[in-house]
Amino acid sequence: MQHWEQWIKINKPKLQHVADFEERFVREILTQIPEISPTDLIAQYPFQDFSGNNRYIDFCIKNDIKGYFTTIQLDGRGKDFTDTLERQNTIMVKNLGILLRFANVTWIKKPDIVIQTIRTVLQDQHKAHIEKLRTADVHKLLQEQKHELDKLKQSQATSIPQVIPVAVASEHDTRQSDKMTLFGGIMAMVVVIGLIIWGSTKTTLEAPTSTQNTSVGNTSIDTPPAEITESRPRIPDTVEAAMENADYLTDGAGGTPVSSSDAKNYVGHERIICGYIAEIKTVQGRTYLNMGSRYPDQEVTVVIWPDAADKVQSALDFGGKIMCIYGEITEYKGIPQISLRNLDQIIR
Repeated sequence: MQHWEQWIKINKPKLQHVADFEERFVREILTQIPEISPTDLIAQYPFQDFSGNNRYIDFCIKNDIKGYFTTIQLDGRGKDFTDTLERQNTIMVKNLGILLRFANVTWIKKPDIVIQTIRTVLQDQHKAHIEKLRTADVHKLLQEQKHELDKLKQSQATSIPQVIPVAVASEHDTRQSDKMTLFGGIMAMVVVIGLIIWGSTKTTLEAPTSTQNTSVGNTSIDTPPAEITESRPRIPDTVEAAMENADYLTDGAGGTPVSSSDAKNYVGHERIICGYIAEIKTVQGRTYLNMGSRYPDQEVTVVIWPDAADKVQSALDFGGKIMCIYGEITEYKGIPQISLRNLDQIIR
């Protein structure tokens, strides 16, 4: 809440309202949305209408890394309906994110509905952003494979025909050889792309009939048999490898990943942190994944709050393994801390 108080103080001149509705909306609604941090929020977001006039929307949630672009307008009884329509049309046509409009009476009397509406929009935008990145990776691979095939065809066309002692290869045979080479290259490309798509969409196999029980900290973790474990995504063996893997998967979108030992240098920033989960503890409904070392010598604490426990249950599988997680790095009693509220924060 401390960071939000700082944001409100800085943006106080932009939140002026006779009934303090805009500041109340930040305190009562936006601070309760775990998907966003103060750095994602812009007050009085500027844009130009079709006449070239400067206009402003009450709030804009924007984060290129997470894929957020949502504008919010609070409507009271005194709003000019014509002006509101012009503003709305401009935002929609100029693709200025998704526009959400809330009557003041709605968010005051039904805050839970408004909070859930905003969260749903942000989660959908994030999923669409991740899918777009995956599609871009496949397209890049296609282009690289096409380039290699073009080089292969050019090499075949310019190579000197091989002299065969018994008989000289006919023009028909040469064309057939070229076709077979090209066909083989295309089939190799299809197999590679198929493996990529299969790997990104493959779901977890059905639960095994028996499990091995291991313990990390004071938390019991069920580990599937070896044959089931092999079907899960591989987790890098070293922090350095995990950092390199995370950087590749996000294409640098989350900034250069840092190790848990360096996290203290990035408090107040959003970064990808990679580290070994040395201990998992549950205290008063909160679950703590301690990176680097066991409590109280941990380098980073990953916190799972009670309201998010069911959604991120599979994060406990990282006990005794290396995890890379994206989020805002805060600090508690001198220890860097990241809240885990959504599995999308874990870079796999």
